[in-house]
Amino acid sequence: MEYKSQNVVCQNCRGNFIIEPNDFGFYEKIKVPPPTFCPDCRLVRRMSFRNVWHLYKKEDAHTGKEIFSAFPPESPVKIYEKDYWLSDAWNPLEYGRDIDWSKPFISQIAELLKEVPLPAHSIQNAVNCEYCTKQMLPT
Repeated sequence: MEYKSQNVVCQNCRGNFIIEPNDFGFYEKIKVPPPTFCPDCRLVRRMSFRNVWHLYKKEDAHTGKEIFSAFPPESPVKIYEKDYWLSDAWNPLEYGRDIDWSKPFISQIAELLKEVPLPAHSIQNAVNCEYCTKQMLPT
């Protein structure tokens, strides 16, 4: 099927964006409708789950100790202290499972995210500072 570029108005910001012909082929291949949000608004939606501003106390799933985390205590995810999460002391492959084609894939991913421990926070190269959530770049 031959597609033409299509100028679309974003449902969120009302800005214009273009859907290219090869994009339509891709959407058809993965069986999803063309986007109604512009690329910038889609990026904002994808990144909205990310927390770089708040720090919480949450129980470490390995030790049971209360540690600082980017996840609030009511969050259903399991967390490990970052050094332990990065270590070879636990085996993430133990959480592997086969896809159940009778269930929606996204719901299976949601279940997996609640089972597999995540690092308490993702700050890198912090020295003696467990109270940081935001990476500060050198000036």
